[in-house]
Amino acid sequence: MTTLNFRRSTPCDLPALRNLYDEIIDAMDLSSSHAQWHRGGYPTDDFLQTKAALGELWVTEQEQSIVAAMILNAEYNPGYAQAQWQVKCEPHEVMAIHTLGVSPRVQGQGVGKAMVRQAIDVARKKGCKSVRLDVIDTNPAAGRFYARLGFIFHGRFELDYPGAVCTNFDLYELPL
Repeated sequence: MTTLNFRRSTPCDLPALRNLYDEIIDAMDLSSSHAQWHRGGYPTDDFLQTKAALGELWVTEQEQSIVAAMILNAEYNPGYAQAQWQVKCEPHEVMAIHTLGVSPRVQGQGVGKAMVRQAIDVARKKGCKSVRLDVIDTNPAAGRFYARLGFIFHGRFELDYPGAVCTNFDLYELPL
């Protein structure tokens, strides 16, 4: 695998990010696993711009092309309170991964794994005790991916996300 560059997104990345997420959405539309992202819907350009401006949107480049992106922050759905988390911690001690997407051109090459490892590193540097995330139940491939990386499944719960077609999400945690 060629060298990967992990960095925070900048405002000039938006066209490349839009292309990345559209490419991922097109591939998901042909797959049995689907994150329920849609062109013209989630993730919107405004959402990506806001997260980039907050320093929460991270990208991975390969040969100067953005091949993966994700959002890292301490925000998570209020429905996370339903889970019996392994690590008891304060909200600021949790890092949440959102909207992790990898270009279909490089899937299976370790890019997603590298992104998650970088997220774990960012969380540790911020003094977090846990990394948590949710996976929509229509995307079992993502659940298997996180389980292979050591994330613990904490159950399926109804989470309310505005505009979401589905409400059932699997919650995962990686104790740090």
